[in-house]
Amino acid sequence: MTQFAYMLKAIEIKLIDISKTRIHLIAAKLYKNAPNYYIANNEYSKILISKAKKLGVKIEYSNKSFEDQEFEQDLESWPNTFLNDYSIGRNIWGLADLIWEKKFQNQKALLEPYQYQIKIAEKIFIKHFGGLFNSFVGIHLRLPIDNRKLRNSDPKIFKYAIDIINSFKIPCFLIGAKESYESFKVSKYLFDTTRLKLSKQEIECLQIYLWSKSLFFIGNQSGGTNAPSNFGTPTIWLDCFPVNYFR
Repeated sequence: MTQFAYMLKAIEIKLIDISKTRIHLIAAKLYKNAPNYYIANNEYSKILISKAKKLGVKIEYSNKSFEDQEFEQDLESWPNTFLNDYSIGRNIWGLADLIWEKKFQNQKALLEPYQYQIKIAEKIFIKHFGGLFNSFVGIHLRLPIDNRKLRNSDPKIFKYAIDIINSFKIPCFLIGAKESYESFKVSKYLFDTTRLKLSKQEIECLQIYLWSKSLFFIGNQSGGTNAPSNFGTPTIWLDCFPVNYFR
């Protein structure tokens, strides 16, 4: 969905002109016996798909897996207006962000959450954290044990950043995978949402709330760190080499 959001941004700023090249996207549909093939964050996808339809992108749902060679799985080939040709999408993601920032000057976000998503998240805040907060910071640390270790970060860097933010009495909320925060200790100004017993929908709505309502967001190289900027939330990338697909 990271690439999907960048593509929608490129369409809105006419970096991709769909009047010249039609775009037809296939979305995975939840079905039995194939838990690995459906959309991971259903609530976020609702916002993205709604935006896509408004921009004139055709969306079709399919029961086929993302491994099916009939489809181009990763949205890699982008038609673009500055070359009048196709480019590798991730090579111009940063350009899409740059043009967007210059055009809208932080006055417009690509996406807006649904009100029911905000209300679900606010109920979670009231129930588990004692109320709503005037300002807070969202944190997404990717630290799984897999073969993509270059995407991981040193937790000490995140803890240092959290300590600085907490010194101003601004609370931080951790989201993502529970195993990423095993060495973190919750405190008066640090809350770990991964320890809450929530439904899938509640987790997704809580993530959307933190992505869209945070004072700013902190994360490393992961899809969960790309999302906040689509809601207009300033994002700080920690312990990352400045690769070309985000700014």
